[in-house]
Amino acid sequence: TVPEKTENFEKAFYGILADGFRKEASYDYLIMFSGGKDSMYIAHKLKQAKGGRICLLTVENGLEEESFLSHAKDAALKLGCDLFIFQPPAEQFVRFYRFLITEPSLKAIDTNPMCFFCARYIMALGVSFAEKMKIPFVFYGATPEQINRGQIPGTLRDIEIFEMVSRRAFMGYYRRIQSLAPYQADPVVKRAVDDIFHVSETVR
Repeated sequence: TVPEKTENFEKAFYGILADGFRKEASYDYLIMFSGGKDSMYIAHKLKQAKGGRICLLTVENGLEEESFLSHAKDAALKLGCDLFIFQPPAEQFVRFYRFLITEPSLKAIDTNPMCFFCARYIMALGVSFAEKMKIPFVFYGATPEQINRGQIPGTLRDIEIFEMVSRRAFMGYYRRIQSLAPYQADPVVKRAVDDIFHVSETVR
């Protein structure tokens, strides 16, 4: 059940964006973009936010269907937004995904480590891109189940507490993974893990 709404989340959301507005930035918002309903809706909403200068980033991991990129390009054209495509060597993803699938201790963190860490890796690539472009905010679509086990916050304070607790748990995961042999032996795995757990000082 959805708790009774006690605060105006939408007003608070746009207030956070206004507080982080930087006139000198090349874009105000970066959206991790597939061209699906979530990323299209986020782009639509952010056009109404302060500045409203949006760019889109699509990560091609080499494992998607052939139509994936053409669909993202068509959707970006309809939105009238600049689209950037990041396409690292597929071998990097293969080695990282192999680690996620074959390392048994990761299941203590999440029963589906492939989904848990892959989504966060894609997001980390977006944060890295935003840092280089001096973009203050990165957005991606996710369900409550993907973020906080399906719990829906009733107040802004609930969100603050969740962020604090999850950040502490997340850094505990980082320390655990750093002790694993694949992290210590494979530079591709190490780089991906370090990117996931990187805490940006300039991007939210």
